[in-house]
Amino acid sequence: MKIIVKQGDTLRRKVKLTYKATGEAISLTGCTAFAELRAFPGQELLATGTTSITASTGTVTVTFSKAQTNALEPGEYGFDIRLEKDNDRKTIYTERFTLVKPYTERSN
Repeated sequence: MKIIVKQGDTLRRKVKLTYKATGEAISLTGCTAFAELRAFPGQELLATGTTSITASTGTVTVTFSKAQTNALEPGEYGFDIRLEKDNDRKTIYTERFTLVKPYTERSN
């Protein structure tokens, strides 16, 4: 599913982590989440999202604010979610999205 975000809108995504074999939620107890937005992997860091974890359900919520999306030019972007536990940080999720200019209505 292609994600479209309007410039100046809040981008919020919830990601539920589960075991492939059983579908059971992965416990995120003791984990810290980080979210980084870039045009492409390995390129300049453009924004750092706020994150929250619901450890028992294996859910990470990432938010990039209205101000953060407003500061970006329309185009293709992606963000990574990284989890850290016991000083070990791993990228666990990557998602791409398209940022578009907000729609404005014209009057005649």
